[in-house]
Amino acid sequence: MSQRSPEREQNGAVSDHTTSTRLIASAAREGLAPLGLRRLGRSRRWYDDRGWWVIHVEFQSSRSAGTYLNIGAMWLWVDKNFWTFDEGDRLYWRDDGSFTYDPQYGESGWLQFLDFLRVEQFSRDLPSLVQIAARRVTELLASDPDALQERILATIHATRQRLKLPPSVITAPTARPGADVRGLPSPGAARCRPSSG
Repeated sequence: MSQRSPEREQNGAVSDHTTSTRLIASAAREGLAPLGLRRLGRSRRWYDDRGWWVIHVEFQSSRSAGTYLNIGAMWLWVDKNFWTFDEGDRLYWRDDGSFTYDPQYGESGWLQFLDFLRVEQFSRDLPSLVQIAARRVTELLASDPDALQERILATIHATRQRLKLPPSVITAPTARPGADVRGLPSPGAARCRPSSG
């Protein structure tokens, strides 16, 4: 019994998904790689290891072949076997290039999904989305380290209080120069073991 190739499904959905992933990889290579981000394997994730935190960009797929855009920072001081957005989340954008994590309720014009209707349409619209991602990454790269540290320490303090934990259970991050985050999994893949120093 021969197995059907998923790329030859009759409805074309898998083929469109493969095509959109390839187009995203190409556009992100042009727009995000120059900022220091690397693609995680053949996924739709791009990251930049900053020592004790990671800039994390995800072109999240859906049932259709289009993409959502999730961008943020992931703290690396706790072992976990999944990617997170500890600061940041789904990004909303407008045709004029503005973006936010939290659009005002009822305000029109915000987009959160770039649909894949045709290769030509997706190829035309995708560079604008990658430019928005690059602008948000640039903002994260320019973040004031002291302000970022204050937000992290506030998160640690709130978590300790909420869980009634002693100070020794959750500690402030320390720099992890040269840490390898390539072991962070795509969903369902291998586990993450950030180094401790």
